[in-house]
Amino acid sequence: MSWSFPSPIRTADELDLSDPIVRSRFNANGVDLNRNFDCAWERRARWRTFEVDAGTKPFSEPETATLRDFFLAEEPTAVVFFHSASNGVFVEPCAGQAPAGAIELLRAYGDAAGYSVHEGFPHYDVTGNAVGWLLDRGIPAITVELATHDDVEWERNLAGVNAVLRLYAVSD
Repeated sequence: MSWSFPSPIRTADELDLSDPIVRSRFNANGVDLNRNFDCAWERRARWRTFEVDAGTKPFSEPETATLRDFFLAEEPTAVVFFHSASNGVFVEPCAGQAPAGAIELLRAYGDAAGYSVHEGFPHYDVTGNAVGWLLDRGIPAITVELATHDDVEWERNLAGVNAVLRLYAVSD
């Protein structure tokens, strides 16, 4: 699949919130969905240099409430989210340190895919995020930040996914 954008991709710091590419991060209510989870949630949150709307309360948005219900019902072994473009793999706990299972997932994916691994997000404080909420429920979760906004980096991410499958493979 090929994506076309109305303007060249730039970093978020170079964009204003009226740009259609930046607007795609938010739902129809203008809420940043990855700030709407019950993980150190704050009404006003940050995304890069922007103050963003995190909703009226955790899970106030139908999209995040649906994801919450899905994760609670399915109890996945692990979850990998894909974002762009900080070029690394991150685990962002709500508070304190990430559990050992999340660190193991982080390192397995990052080492196989050739990404740098980060315990925490070093660029700014992240609140209301999905990864931290999952970690609080004992579900290992990480965020893969692609190097750019317009390339899925297929080979390296295939290697990362295969490493995760090996990590959680069940022996007979």
